[in-house]
Amino acid sequence: MRHPLVDMEGIITVVALAEAGDAVKAAELLSVGPSAVLKRLAKTESALHTTLFRKTRHGFVMSPDGRAYYSEAVFALEHAVLAEDRVAASSCSS
Repeated sequence: MRHPLVDMEGIITVVALAEAGDAVKAAELLSVGPSAVLKRLAKTESALHTTLFRKTRHGFVMSPDGRAYYSEAVFALEHAVLAEDRVAASSCSS
């Protein structure tokens, strides 16, 4: 199995920034500082060799690569949560 280039923290950061549209709001969602959001984003973009967002006066706007990555990142997070739910359900019935 091939391992992803981006860690879960990077995936979560991309989703939070896409949904918040702003580094400060994304930071609040993630309980980190805005600089941590920007560092995580830079690490993720570097790993993917692309730009996922461009900064505007009004916040962050997803690039075409960002939109493509976001839709798959949301899917990955949903599956991670489902896996956690299955483990929790299994633990309760044991």
